[in-house]
Amino acid sequence: MEAADDIVSHHDRIAALDEQGDALLTEGDRAGALKAYEESLALTRRLAADDPDNGDLARDVSVSLERIGDIRFAGGDRAGALRAYEESLEIARRLAADDPGDARLARDASVGLDRIGNAYAAVATGRAR
Repeated sequence: MEAADDIVSHHDRIAALDEQGDALLTEGDRAGALKAYEESLALTRRLAADDPDNGDLARDVSVSLERIGDIRFAGGDRAGALRAYEESLEIARRLAADDPGDARLARDASVGLDRIGNAYAAVATGRAR
């Protein structure tokens, strides 16, 4: 039971960090939001590594990477944003290939491609630093 309690505790911590990141981002504190999201990602990665067949955890990693990519891009860190987006897309594509009937997973891959395309377009047109 202790292991199950530990997992619940980690999930609660991850949810709290995501909410904190969302609140900080709303307040305009990108650095604080990034720190919260990165801590959430680290915990989520640990859970996903312990349960590699859990698609929901893998998707959570992908979503966290998208958030981090968005913040990095908004802050002018193109390379960091693209690394996060590309890793997120890799996970999303794998999940979509593993379950081709799940429209949500196909959408995740589509969103990842869109983010990468928008990032490259912004760089090409000079809209990003």
